[in-house]
This record gives sequence, structure tokens and C-alpha cells, in this order.
Amino acid sequence: VDDEALFKRLYFVQNAEGTGLAPFDCFLALRGLKTMALRVDRAQQNAIAIASYLRQHKLVTKVYYATSDDHPDRELHLSQATGGGCVVCFTTGDVELSKHVVSATKLFSITVSFGSVHSLISCPCDMSHASIPAEVRASRD
Repeated sequence: VDDEALFKRLYFVQNAEGTGLAPFDCFLALRGLKTMALRVDRAQQNAIAIASYLRQHKLVTKVYYATSDDHPDRELHLSQATGGGCVVCFTTGDVELSKHVVSATKLFSITVSFGSVHSLISCPCDMSHASIPAEVRASRD
């Protein structure tokens, strides 16, 4: 790059975000893309089944899934995507019960970030949103 300012910006972005993949990482990404559609479709089917199960559970007060009939942004989502995705959120109305669900699960790993291919679970009121007072969180629902 002949432009020194552009060079410095690109170098910073590459260094900070890791935008340059090694050859083996490129191989793995290309290999994974071959079955990605199948894996996403299966993950969405599982998300729909989990959301359906949770809707019937007596301890669950609300289920959030992008293509659910009662989701407030369902039509917007469907105008931009062909499926509901793989994320299901739900509330129990009881922080201690939610903490118990997260800690007792055997199929999901506890995490704050969902940037993974693994089945993950989190309890935002006890993790990423713990600094937000309960009454503020409740007013946002």
C-alpha cells in the first residue's frame, strides 16, 4: 500500500481483529462451508423444538424466538432472513430459578458470548447484565 495512513489503519485492524487467516484456517473455513447450510438448518429445527418445549413448561414465563407468531419483530425478521436462527431466549420470572437452570444443564456450556458452534447457555441478569439494577431490567421487557 502506497498510502502510509491507510497502511497504518489496515495494520491496526489486522492486528486487533485477526483478519488475516493462516492457510490451514482457510482450509478449515472452506471445509466447514460445505456443510454449513445443513448444520444451520438442523440447528434451527432444534431451536424451534426447544422454543416449543419451553412454551409448554410451567416455570417459563416468556419465550423469545425470532419467527414465533408472538414475536414483535417477526415480520421484520422474515423480510431479512429465511429462518428463525439458532438462538432461543426465555425468562422464568425468578432469578434463582434461572441461575439453577444455567448451572444444572448438562447439554449446554455456560458462556457470556455466543460466538461459538457449541450449544451455549447464559443468564444475563447474573452475568453480562449484572450491573444493571433489577428494576431497570424489568422495565425494559
